Amino acid sequence: MSAPRFKPDPLGERFVNLVNVMFGVLISLGIHEYRENLLNLFSIKFLPSNLSLLAVYLIIFFSWYYYHRSIHSYPYNRTTYSRLRLVLDIFILITYAYMLYGVHEPANLLVGSMIIFLLYSITGFVRIHEWKDNRVSNLKLNSTMTIIFGILYALLSTFNLHDPILNASVTIVLVLFYRGVRAKWGYSKLITVGVDIDGVLAEQVDHTLKWLKNKKGINLKVNQKEDIKKWDEEIAPGLTFDEAIEKLLREDEFFIQEMPVIIGSIKNMEEIYRKYHIVIASSRPPESERATKVWLSKHFKDKYHEYVNTHQIGKHNLGLHVLIDDNLENIKNLQTWRGVRHHF
Repeated sequence: MSAPRFKPDPLGERFVNLVNVMFGVLISLGIHEYRENLLNLFSIKFLPSNLSLLAVYLIIFFSWYYYHRSIHSYPYNRTTYSRLRLVLDIFILITYAYMLYGVHEPANLLVGSMIIFLLYSITGFVRIHEWKDNRVSNLKLNSTMTIIFGILYALLSTFNLHDPILNASVTIVLVLFYRGVRAKWGYSKLITVGVDIDGVLAEQVDHTLKWLKNKKGINLKVNQKEDIKKWDEEIAPGLTFDEAIEKLLREDEFFIQEMPVIIGSIKNMEEIYRKYHIVIASSRPPESERATKVWLSKHFKDKYHEYVNTHQIGKHNLGLHVLIDDNLENIKNLQTWRGVRHHF
């Protein structure tokens, strides 16, 4: 397979379990450390530290919930980007620990929140490069929150205005504001659309017949696409269509590079690229990959996000929501997966 992002990491589930354990340990140790606060929830004396703890735990619980939503959509895989995401996730947890064990220092809430949103921004940047799609993260929102907490910390430090109740209240309000904005406008729903090449983007059949006749000098029994009734149709003595095209795809790069584009496909790809996450999914033999990428770059540059060769694994394993394919078997194989799927 040509795209490591589509190779699920066998350790992925363990990585998620590791993060869950760290969340659990962090929450449990915090409860143990501040057990006296729990026994004095409504005490005026404990109000500043209780409010600070509320702010920290609010951040932690929101983070745990949205971490699982995120990892469901963007699981760890075998890319370097995924390894980096895991490291960043662990650093985020360490920052939570810094905030939790520093609740008696009002400035720690603002510093910790600034670091958290900075790490969110970096994680989002990494994910965008991993998926090659700006819609998988909202860098502007996370960067804005980083700047806001940074400015607040600088102002309060300059005028020596750090106060447990003030800092905790501001943090709670900003975190709730951030989660509300993110839920409503932060992330667009990413619909992943798989697009086949042959028969969808590339006019393969007529091109193959002409190539065999004109370039290879083979005397064919058929002359045009309509003459072929089945994939293993015999088109010359001892030669079926599927055997001929497989051989050409494996051995003749010029055959691939000169394949004509289906009329209207470029315009259609431009339209769906603006709305969806486009994965070019082709089951061509692996030997054709270099020439296929050259052909895609020539005709469909900046009209898709990712390319993957599915010759060995099948298109139904890509986690697609929609598949545009001329092979009904690929559509049937996809039906066992959840999501909206169409055949065009």
